[in-house]
Amino acid sequence: MIPMVGHWSDLYGRRPFMAAPQLASLGSLGVVLLHLRIGLPLYWYYVVQVCMSGFSALAVNLAFLADTLSPVNRPPAFGLVLAVFSAAVILGPTLGSHLGADLAVKAAMVVVLLCSISTLTLLPESLPKEARGRPPTSPHARQPLPAWRAVTILTRSRLFITLTLCMMLMGMTAEGIQDLLVQYLQLKLGFGVQDQAHLFVVLGVGGLLVQGLLLRPLLSLAGDKSVLMLGLTASLVQQLALAVAGTKTQALAAVGLGAIGSVTFPVISSLKANNARRDEQGAVQGALMGARAVASGFGPIVFSLLFAAFTRSDSPLPYFPGAPFLLAAALTLGAAGAALSMPIPWMVTAAKAEEGVAMPDPPGEVIWDREGPEDLEHAMLPVEARPLL
Repeated sequence: MIPMVGHWSDLYGRRPFMAAPQLASLGSLGVVLLHLRIGLPLYWYYVVQVCMSGFSALAVNLAFLADTLSPVNRPPAFGLVLAVFSAAVILGPTLGSHLGADLAVKAAMVVVLLCSISTLTLLPESLPKEARGRPPTSPHARQPLPAWRAVTILTRSRLFITLTLCMMLMGMTAEGIQDLLVQYLQLKLGFGVQDQAHLFVVLGVGGLLVQGLLLRPLLSLAGDKSVLMLGLTASLVQQLALAVAGTKTQALAAVGLGAIGSVTFPVISSLKANNARRDEQGAVQGALMGARAVASGFGPIVFSLLFAAFTRSDSPLPYFPGAPFLLAAALTLGAAGAALSMPIPWMVTAAKAEEGVAMPDPPGEVIWDREGPEDLEHAMLPVEARPLL
């Protein structure tokens, strides 16, 4: 569903698909409110969440930024969006604890409603009608694609395949470890409530600093590929350090170091955005988020089974609660190997694309047809490399 939402935003504009997830979140908040008021079973919350999972606001938000920013400014802007989420992780629980459960849910619903209204009425549309393809009356007008065709955008070149593989491996690792981290630290190091509070502060502040402040200078100094490798290396060191951590301080230090790994998502997203046409940004980001969502769904299952296998008293395996982190390190090492072999991406600026300037492709690569029909399905066919004019 996520790839289709991104593709639809290329056809019909960004704003409706930015507001829809916001309005949909009122459903899950409503379930929580009814649980507090009349005792509605909380399993309805998960039912609503599953129904909402196909609408990714983040994918369309990134496409919106890609519409309005130059290629060089996209990575730090994508990082800033994620830094805002990190700030919310710090501020949200703190504010909610002071308001009380009932008032906190009501306040959240009001904020979401105001955000939705402002998105629809105040936020300018980043993708004008003339940039969405040919008029609907044209025989070559772009039509919505089946979901499987929308996803195949991820396999159109070696660069895209490599970036997708990195994103899926890191998504599986992040989701798997996230669900186990607190339980692991409680079991091995005796983390209490105060220690968990410190953990979430380190996670939130680390993400805020790295994505909001450090990403831009790092990109200026080292470039996209080197920053991606730095993030993957930091994540690898974090997983190995957590697997053998013997004290609470060592565990918190490992988590803080791992915050550098948060650069991987904005860098991968911007690399794909910078190698895509203006009218396919939603499809690219949606397909990428969809692939990550699929891999993330397997993460908690695989990691929890491994954790149980090495911690159960009746297990034939030796007691070693750090085993999931070794698996995470192996997956991260695989992502780093893929990134290391990644071809240097050839970025086409919006100005040159609009001027019709043909750009050379990376050796051995095929590119999206930047000058052919605007029809997305036709454009997904590989074309021969063209010489520089």
